[in-house]
Amino acid sequence: MAKIEAKLDQYEFNKLVNQWVEEKKKSPQRINRPLTHKLYNQLFNGQQRDVNACTCMDRDTDLKVTKNLEKYLKLTEPLPIQSNVKIDFSSMTKNEDELFIFDEEVSKPKKTTRKTTKKVTKSETNDQSTNS
Repeated sequence: MAKIEAKLDQYEFNKLVNQWVEEKKKSPQRINRPLTHKLYNQLFNGQQRDVNACTCMDRDTDLKVTKNLEKYLKLTEPLPIQSNVKIDFSSMTKNEDELFIFDEEVSKPKKTTRKTTKKVTKSETNDQSTNS
């Protein structure tokens, strides 16, 4: 369980925010866990999180702090948020001459044979019984 941190005064809070914004501008992918959790605990006082707990909530904590500080600071440009999706645009930059279009090979369906039992007529059953 997280240790409940007391609210900081406005000057201390502003120092933390300025430090956090500077670090985000330098390297948006990097998460400073102690600073991010300290800001999260100040912004969401009722739902505080522990720095020493599992790291699985780090991205969520960072995202919530970023979104909340954008509202708090009223920035003209949004702060960078780490993306967890990588998009490859290299295929869009090639010339059409370089692109190869392959026709799909049409494959014929494989023939399957079913075993059928030979129907025995009454005359054949009589012949078999007399032969034995």
